[in-house]
Amino acid sequence: MEDSLVERLKAAIEDGEVVTVVYLGGHAPGTKRRILPIRIAEHMLYARSSHSMLVKSYLLEKLSIVSDEHPSQWMTESLDRLRATKIEPTSYFSEWAYDIDRSLWPALGVTLREYVVKKKTASDQDSTFLETDDVVANKTPAKYLAYAVGNPPQFDFHEGDLFFPKSSDDLVVQVVAKRKLLEVHQIPRDKNGLRIAYQLVDDELAEWLKTGDVPRYSRIDAALSFSEVLRFSISSEHVHSATSVECRD
Repeated sequence: MEDSLVERLKAAIEDGEVVTVVYLGGHAPGTKRRILPIRIAEHMLYARSSHSMLVKSYLLEKLSIVSDEHPSQWMTESLDRLRATKIEPTSYFSEWAYDIDRSLWPALGVTLREYVVKKKTASDQDSTFLETDDVVANKTPAKYLAYAVGNPPQFDFHEGDLFFPKSSDDLVVQVVAKRKLLEVHQIPRDKNGLRIAYQLVDDELAEWLKTGDVPRYSRIDAALSFSEVLRFSISSEHVHSATSVECRD
């Protein structure tokens, strides 16, 4: 990976600059799009899409910064649209390392959506939609609500969100601040120990809650905390030397 790309992205993160890039991965490889870089973590860049503001991840080795006049085709909103899949939330979260309370489903991108029951046709023999007698009689499409998650998920974390691990040995996780990055603390259950603080993006927190793998490279010391009050309860011992880039509003 060329150092010049990383340095250019770091400058964009610090300045809050939207950059034009060509990405050779994803579902529309080779297209040009505008992104707002947020964080570099190991071999990944996390950035927001300029029109949807969803956080997405990019492999640095497949990314290049270009000018708006670059000959590559622009990614259109139709290519970058949010796709949703119907799910049963209890099953969806059953294998996650942390308990996801019903009130926190929207934080992980799981929301109720309205669907229309479509008439099954000869050309749609594999359709899972059903046609009720009322639909036939009234010629009016029936509507129903179902839980669904976007692909990629549209996370909606808020300050105060609290997540309890299924393993009693792990620490409670809480979102304590939301800026360009989320500040997340691990809190000892006995309330007497010092907190461990991290600054990361939505995707990283969701992966942590799902797998239980702590993103230790994103750990910060007290001096970088967004919270003027809670920073005094943050442990600064054994903080990784490659702390996260400080991004303040």
